[in-house]
Amino acid sequence: MKRRLLAPLILALLIGGLAPLAAEDGLTLGQARTLALAQSKTLQKALAAVDAAKIDERLQAFTLLPSLSASASGKVGVPWTSLTDSLSASVGVSVTQTVFDGGAYVLTAIDTLSTSIAQAAARAEYFTVLDASDTAYYAAAKAAASVDSAQSDLDSALAAENLAKAKKDAGMISSVAYMEQEATVASKQASLVSAQGTLSVATRTLASLTGLSMPLTLAPMDTASSDALMKRVAALSDAQTESFIAAVAAAA
Repeated sequence: MKRRLLAPLILALLIGGLAPLAAEDGLTLGQARTLALAQSKTLQKALAAVDAAKIDERLQAFTLLPSLSASASGKVGVPWTSLTDSLSASVGVSVTQTVFDGGAYVLTAIDTLSTSIAQAAARAEYFTVLDASDTAYYAAAKAAASVDSAQSDLDSALAAENLAKAKKDAGMISSVAYMEQEATVASKQASLVSAQGTLSVATRTLASLTGLSMPLTLAPMDTASSDALMKRVAALSDAQTESFIAAVAAAA
């Protein structure tokens, strides 16, 4: 039970940036996130929808405010009348306030709902972009590790092939045994080419999300902090684990 609860929690903590990444060389996860958020046209559209909904909401609210109106009039008498009779003027000021307007209040309520929906959509798109950037980043990191592993396997196979050739030349092994080693080298070469293809697709996907150009390299990951974190959490009791999970959920 404890292990099932810890697995997604540790993953969430690592994705949240608690495992620091070196920033000296290559692209870090934090940089990838920032660039992906800035590049996302869908997120920008969602944020614009929030702004538009807020402006519309405020415009609707203005219809409920008091309105001020002013009026003025004047006249001039004929020349043969007295001065007191010839000039007169009046000025009036009135203030009106909507006491109840069901239509206006309903529109305001609808606009408030529209804004909350737009905000929720923008938040959802924000986390969608983050999820996409994290997925692309870790896919590229995994692909890069696979290329390194495939290259190491090929180097070992080539070394074994050279040794097998020397043994074959000395008559210590048969040609069949040497051909088997050649087949192993060919298999390792094919695995390396496949891993390189996967890395190319992964890095291009990450470059597309972040707006960066190829070739794209990643910063080396510091696993010491994440290993220490996992050891600390693994040492927690069941009660401490549940409390920790509740605290993380509350903070989120």
